[in-house]
Amino acid sequence: MRKTLLMASIAFIAFVSGHRPAAAAVFSGQVTFLRFNDFNDVYGPPGDSMNAEVFFSVSGAPGRVFGLTLRNDSQMLPHTAAVQLLRDSFIYGYTLCTEADTSLPGVNKLVSLGRIWFKSGGC
Repeated sequence: MRKTLLMASIAFIAFVSGHRPAAAAVFSGQVTFLRFNDFNDVYGPPGDSMNAEVFFSVSGAPGRVFGLTLRNDSQMLPHTAAVQLLRDSFIYGYTLCTEADTSLPGVNKLVSLGRIWFKSGGC
């Protein structure tokens, strides 16, 4: 019960705190890749790299890597909550839904992290 309440609280915080990207697409699945970088580090090939601290992939978006920052700014709380959701999906195999701006160039996408949530049975 306590874990369910905690997960619901984290999902609510992560869901309501962000903004909706202009050309948003929803991707879902289990987290298949989760990587943490040092502050202000870059991940990805030249021309398609991201400057972020957390990178992940979901099974429903093969070949895409999403990223989010963990900086001391107004998005710190929702991004920290999102990391908990990513971790739980990776460890326990939960289905995760994420919304990304598909208008950005390249395969890698920086996620508008107001939109990460758990949902049973897909998004």
